[in-house]
Amino acid sequence: MPRIGVIGCGAWATVAAKILSENNHPTTIWCHRDAYADAINTKRINTLALPGIALPENLTAVTDRNSLRHCDYWVICVPSKVMVDLSEFQSVYDSQPIISLTKGLSPDPACLLVSQYLRKIFQTAPAVLSGPNLASELALQLPAASVAACENPQTAADFQTMFSNAYFRVYTAADAVGVELGGVLKNIYAVAAGIVDGLQLGSNAKSALMTRALSEITRIGKRYGASPATFYGLSGIGDLMATAYSNTSRNWQVGYGLVHPETSSAVRGIAEGIRTTEFFASTIPDAESIAPILWSVYRVSCKGDPISTVFRELTQRELRSE
Repeated sequence: MPRIGVIGCGAWATVAAKILSENNHPTTIWCHRDAYADAINTKRINTLALPGIALPENLTAVTDRNSLRHCDYWVICVPSKVMVDLSEFQSVYDSQPIISLTKGLSPDPACLLVSQYLRKIFQTAPAVLSGPNLASELALQLPAASVAACENPQTAADFQTMFSNAYFRVYTAADAVGVELGGVLKNIYAVAAGIVDGLQLGSNAKSALMTRALSEITRIGKRYGASPATFYGLSGIGDLMATAYSNTSRNWQVGYGLVHPETSSAVRGIAEGIRTTEFFASTIPDAESIAPILWSVYRVSCKGDPISTVFRELTQRELRSE
């Protein structure tokens, strides 16, 4: 069986390593702290990122990057804001196929997407895995599906086989840009969903929000070369629904916390939504007109405009056809 190296030790990285190990792949997970590695190796649990979930015996945790040199495939799952640290892995990289599980923007201003940054530092075309994949549910082996996309079909197919099992079904796709953008953009609208739920606006409002959010995601995605059809799949509407309707979603929690600041300290892990909102609001010249929900989240989360004012202006915009 191929040996898999997982870079990252947060909840999603740990769950990915767990899945691969359960699929009988000898798996090595690289941790940035000894405390994470020691807990995994001695207690068979990631007490800091994924408490209460037992990990397989064939999962080994390390802090030495050299341990990944002999792995056959690499899985990268670190927050986008620390992605720049991956340059330290260049010296041990040896042409292994790579898949990225990170749903965020590149840390390099010269690159939009994480996959583009990985291509730059490792000189390879990485695959991306994205879909409605809440780590807390997959850790319990609740059924889920995802999409592996890569410009190299064989790479996507290889990772599909490695990850798929009785409770996690992975599809393949060719539109890697669209698959990755779906995972990036949904963070913005999960924040919006948290705001709507925090305001207790009801199911009608939430449904309308998600429908219009999908339209905005599609329009933005087309600007960056993605196929509109991709956003009607698992990595688009699927991921959007999972993160917008789950109170375990970090970005939903951020939005809810904008309404109820007393809850903001409960957010575990890193939420990508605010940074993503600020980037696209600042980058797309006509963001206010083509993505009014995005623009509203930007005003509330980045500019500090009152939620009541922004919501009123959003709902009272000029009437138009759907």
